[in-house]
Amino acid sequence: MIKINLSSGLRFNAGATALALSQSDMKFEIFSSTPKNKWPAISREELSFRPLPFKILEYLNLIKRNRFLREIDAIIFDNIVTLLKSDCDIFHGWATFSLNTGKKYKKKGIPFILDRACPHISFQENLLIEEAELTKSNYIPNSKMFLERCLEEYELADKIIVPSNYSYKSFINKGFKKNKIHKLKLNINYIPQKKRKFIKNNNKFVLGTIGGNPLRKGIKYLIDAWQSLKLHNATLLLKTSEFELKKNKDLFKKVKNDQTIMIMPYFKNIEDFYLKCDLFCLPSVDDGFGLAALEAMASGVPVIVTENVGASEMVENNVNGFVGKIRDVNFLSEKILALYLDKSLLKYFSENSYSSYNNYLNSKDNYNSNILKIYRSLFYKN
Repeated sequence: MIKINLSSGLRFNAGATALALSQSDMKFEIFSSTPKNKWPAISREELSFRPLPFKILEYLNLIKRNRFLREIDAIIFDNIVTLLKSDCDIFHGWATFSLNTGKKYKKKGIPFILDRACPHISFQENLLIEEAELTKSNYIPNSKMFLERCLEEYELADKIIVPSNYSYKSFINKGFKKNKIHKLKLNINYIPQKKRKFIKNNNKFVLGTIGGNPLRKGIKYLIDAWQSLKLHNATLLLKTSEFELKKNKDLFKKVKNDQTIMIMPYFKNIEDFYLKCDLFCLPSVDDGFGLAALEAMASGVPVIVTENVGASEMVENNVNGFVGKIRDVNFLSEKILALYLDKSLLKYFSENSYSSYNNYLNSKDNYNSNILKIYRSLFYKN
């Protein structure tokens, strides 16, 4: 029986990987700082919980983690996992958390898969530095040490899994061979329990967006579009980090002074957030996949996304949503207004969003099937 060791630091999209493995004939063990109650369909024996020290201090409100402390947390986690004695046939690690553990398993002749949802780190850094300059936002780049660590991870891995053409192209453009980079679209991290009930005669209109990092998620452009429309009886639900939002003082002021915008708190069940929305928008400048867009579709909520959202590959213009250029305020306002004014079109998109996700989930191209194929191909190749 094939055994897979997963090391994800934070959960990321490893929840979908755990779901796929739990439904297969393979054994697996997960190393993560995310506790068991956040992982669907796994037993206590399958999870090795290893907390991030500075994240715990942040949770206790003793500190606020900056970029440097996040980097240190990732390195500490990686080093702790290297000390654990757990044999496997394949090591599947998530980017920035897996360098030393990957080295450990490679020395034993065990294949190392690196999971990188975002584009190549150098491409991403240049894009975000440019975005910070354009929006006059405070952006602290990754340290040179951490960038070098990421690049070493890329070289060490036998295979790098990315979720979209957007991320895939960034690696190919950096000179990586096509047979090393494997594109694998994602599933969401949970099994949807509800579908949003569309009420055609409901006069209220709710637009939602999610993003812990407002700079990457293009929140500024959505706020500008929203405030230009001045829609009657409409609300924008902004699920983001207020701490991160404050890094752009002008943007934070706009949000706080607008009674039609609500900064949303933590949701124990993220489905509850999507079920509040008539429409979901992810206007990201950089989003390797943008799992939130797919989660919205799984709940029957139409989506508006940019080309730099990897999940845009699953959005069909004028069928289940709209895809536009980054930083295009006119595109965002035009499409939001179209769906605000036309409830029939909104309902049509809603039904198509729900069916699009389910058609993908039941296809041969879904994440579950493809991740297991990758594991088997590496195992039998060895």
